[in-house]
Amino acid sequence: MRDNRNARRECGILANIATSGHHGRMNQAAPYPDTAFWRAYLGPAKGLLRWEEVAALWDYLRASGDWFVFDPEGDAPESPLEGAALAEEVAALETLVNSGHDRHCSGAIYVDDKDAPTFIKVFDPRNMGSSCGWGGAPILPRRIISRIQPDPLPPAPEPVKAGFFARLTGANR
Repeated sequence: MRDNRNARRECGILANIATSGHHGRMNQAAPYPDTAFWRAYLGPAKGLLRWEEVAALWDYLRASGDWFVFDPEGDAPESPLEGAALAEEVAALETLVNSGHDRHCSGAIYVDDKDAPTFIKVFDPRNMGSSCGWGGAPILPRRIISRIQPDPLPPAPEPVKAGFFARLTGANR
């Protein structure tokens, strides 16, 4: 088991990544649409690292009205969730994120504003990818919760097959 010093250092590294504004930047093969929603997605984000912050976010979502809840791998919602439907979605996300509660810090939720969030990215704590972006495109959040109506993510372009020489030499890696 890690000592508290290593856990604090790990959380500090996550905090630096989360507040750098580079989390999920446009270095993917398919650029994001130039819309208010995707500009907010690419904007700076702050990580909720302490479990108390995560619990406060769930309470805030339940009490603050209508939210668009978007699965980036699915269709963009045409209307926000409210009431029981929103509470059910928040409960499912709470269960997902809390599955990593055995860690000293969360690191799975990023918000535009810690005091009054309007754009929230919720990642699967067991599939967050690499913070440095090594090895492929960044992992998309499991859900994006927003006051802005989402636009669908365009389909990724077909991969370009490497030429014969590149496949032989591994130059395409």
